[in-house]
Amino acid sequence: GLEMGLHAEDLTKRLMTTRLKPRTGRLRASVRNEVTRTGDRVEIRLLAGNDKLPYMATHEYGATIRPRRGKYLRIPLPPALTGAGVDRRAGGSLRNDPNFAFVPARNLKGRNPLLIHTRTGKPWYVLKRQVRIPPRPTVGPAFKKMQQDIVPELAKVIRPVLEG
Repeated sequence: GLEMGLHAEDLTKRLMTTRLKPRTGRLRASVRNEVTRTGDRVEIRLLAGNDKLPYMATHEYGATIRPRRGKYLRIPLPPALTGAGVDRRAGGSLRNDPNFAFVPARNLKGRNPLLIHTRTGKPWYVLKRQVRIPPRPTVGPAFKKMQQDIVPELAKVIRPVLEG
């Protein structure tokens, strides 16, 4: 049981590295397994995420993200990103910031509105009413692979018992 739990945990971590684009590695580090025995029954649980990493379900199942306040989500373009890929101006509204000007969709031939950096004239953000995040499962596929791998392992254990 413990070996299979560790196997599932390892598979999940490898899938997270290849299917997702990790920035900090905190989600990958949150992956853990729990193996419990009750009589002749073994239960293996694979856990990922926590209260501080609520986006695990979004990665696994997909989601539609909408703004909590206001009309738009602010999606950073390359000039707005640090070298680590993080929004330079994260954490607050830029509505009243004199460094940014709003360009409505009607001025952009129907494309999404933009926030332009006033000093450089470059677009820093595209504004969207919602964003659909596709599912990029890691826990489910790892668990399915572990289930496939467990059959030969069980056969190794059971065969000697049956052959007596």
